Amino acid sequence: MAQEKTLTPNPATNLNVNNLKDLKDAKTEAELKQELTMLKTQVSELMKEIKRISEKGVEHLGDKIEREFEQYSEKAADKVRDAQHVADDGLEEISARVRKNPVASVAIAFFVGYVISRITDSK
Repeated sequence: MAQEKTLTPNPATNLNVNNLKDLKDAKTEAELKQELTMLKTQVSELMKEIKRISEKGVEHLGDKIEREFEQYSEKAADKVRDAQHVADDGLEEISARVRKNPVASVAIAFFVGYVISRITDSK
């Protein structure tokens, strides 16, 4: 009979296969760690950029609000001046009428005062 050859596992070969697998896993783990570190750096840079853009946007928005506030303030001041001119014109007109008819003006003022006093006394 022919002599059978038995193959016995070589512990050194198994060790090398395991070492290769471990090496592959270690390399993959190292690559993952490196990628994770790169992602963290990118996210950090992105957050800094977002902060910079938002601060710039807030400054721009603040400038815009300030300009609009100044415009509205100028418009309000113009309206106040217009109202003062109208009031001054009205007072001048009343003064001119009183100068033309002083007796009638006193009588009208007396009558208006009397009516107002009656209205306030009745309540």
